[in-house]
Amino acid sequence: MSIFNSLNVARSGLFASQKKIEVTGHNIANANTPGYSRQRLEVASMPSISYQGASPGGGVTINDLVQIRNTYLDTQYRNENSLANELQFKAEGFEFIEGVLAEPSEFGINAALSDVFNSLEQLSYNAEDSTLREIVVQNSIKLTDTIKSVASGLLDYQTQLDESIFLVVDEINMISEKIQGLNQTIRSYENRGHQANDLRDQRNLLVDELSTLVPVNAKEDENGRFSVKIAGIYLVDHFNLNSIEVKTDYTDLNEFTNQPTNKIYWANTSNEVNVNGGELKGMLDMRDGQSASNQGVAYYMKQLDILAESLVKEFNAINSQGFTLPINGVSSTGINFFNPEGVTARTISISNELEESGYNIAASNTVLEGQLNWGNNLNSLKFNELRDKGDLTLNGKHIGNLEDYLKSTVSDLAITTNYYASRNSSQQALVNHVENQKLMISEVSIDEEMMNLIQYQHSYSAAAKLVNVVDEMILTLINIK
Repeated sequence: MSIFNSLNVARSGLFASQKKIEVTGHNIANANTPGYSRQRLEVASMPSISYQGASPGGGVTINDLVQIRNTYLDTQYRNENSLANELQFKAEGFEFIEGVLAEPSEFGINAALSDVFNSLEQLSYNAEDSTLREIVVQNSIKLTDTIKSVASGLLDYQTQLDESIFLVVDEINMISEKIQGLNQTIRSYENRGHQANDLRDQRNLLVDELSTLVPVNAKEDENGRFSVKIAGIYLVDHFNLNSIEVKTDYTDLNEFTNQPTNKIYWANTSNEVNVNGGELKGMLDMRDGQSASNQGVAYYMKQLDILAESLVKEFNAINSQGFTLPINGVSSTGINFFNPEGVTARTISISNELEESGYNIAASNTVLEGQLNWGNNLNSLKFNELRDKGDLTLNGKHIGNLEDYLKSTVSDLAITTNYYASRNSSQQALVNHVENQKLMISEVSIDEEMMNLIQYQHSYSAAAKLVNVVDEMILTLINIK
C-alpha cells in the first residue's frame, strides 16, 4: 500500500466516524420526538486498489443509513390498536347508556313503575278516594315522562354518533391525504440521492394514527411504492388517493326516528366501505346494533318500546273492562288507561280521559249508580295481579313480568358494559405490550447513544492521528537529501 493510499484510508475513517457522530447526535436530539425511529449508519470495508503484493484494504465506505424498525411489530401494533379503540369506544358508549337509564335509582323507570303499582295497590284499599286516584294519575304521568326522557336521551346519543361519523370520515381522508403527500415528498427527496428516514417516521406515525379509526394494511414494496388498504381496498396507492364519503340512504329509514340513514361509501361509487374494526366500527355498532350479539342504542330502544307497548296493552286491557266512578252521574266502561296510539317509548302517555280525571280509573267491576258502591275495587285488584303476573307476551314474544323484564334489560346492559370494560382493559394491556416491544427495537436509548458517541469520537481521533502520521511520513520523504 502506498503512502498516499494510507492517507485515503485515514480520510475514509475520518469521514465515516464523523457521519456516525452526526447520526448519533440526530438520534439524541430526537429521543423524545413522537414516532421517531433510531437510525444507524451501515459501513463496510473497501477493497484495496492495489494489485501488487499483500494489501489490507482501502479503508471504509458508507453503504446506507437505515431505520431500526420491525415491520411485523408495526403491523401487529396497528391490528391490536384498531381493536383496542373499537372496544374502548363501545365500553364508553355502554357506560353512557347506563347513565341515561339511571338504573337502579329513584329517578329511573323501575322506580316510577313501582310507584304506579304501589299507588294502584293503595287505591284498591279505598277505591272511592279521589286523592288516591290523582296520585295514581300523577305517578302514571311520571312513568310515561321517565320512559320518554330515557328514549330521548338514547336517540340524542344515536344522533351524536351519526354526526360524529362525518367527523371521523373527514379525519380518515385528511390522514390519507397527508400519507399521499409524504409518498410524493419521499420519492422526490430520495430521487435526489437523499435519505428520507425522518419523513418515513412521519408517515408511519400517520398510519398508526389511522389504525385507531379503521383497521389498515400498510405496505412498501421493493420499488418504494407505499400503499394503505382498508378491508383489501386501496385507500392510498402510492401517489393515488381513494377517498371515502358519507351518503344519506333515503331508502333505509331509522325505525325510531323515521329519518334516513347515513352510510359510508367509497367516493364516487355505490360501494359501501367494509368497516371491520377501529373507532369507526365501534361508532357504527353503537348506533345501529340491535341484536343480543351486537348491542347498541337500537337494541335498547327496542327493549324500551317492548316495555312501553306491553304497559299500554296490559293496563288498557284491565281498565277498559272495568267501570269508572260516575262523572256527571255517568259510570263509563271501555276507558283506556294509556293512550292506545302511543305504543312506543317516545310516544307513550296516559289517556285523555285519565288526564281529565282520576275518576276514570276503572276500579269497579260493575256499573256504579248515584253514590252507591263507589268502594268497589274488584277490577282494580287486577292491577295488583298484573304486577305479579309472569307469563305476559307481546306479539308472540315472551315478556314474563313487567318489572322483571325491565330489571332483566338493566342487568343485560350491566353485563354488556362490564364485558366491554374488561375486554378493553385486556386489549389495552396487549397494545401496551406490543408497543413496548416496538420501542425496545426502535426507541432511542440515551445511554447507548452516549456509549456510541464515545466510541466514534475515539475512532475519529485515531483516524486523525493516522493522518498526522502519514503527513509526517510524506514530509520525511520530501526532506530526504
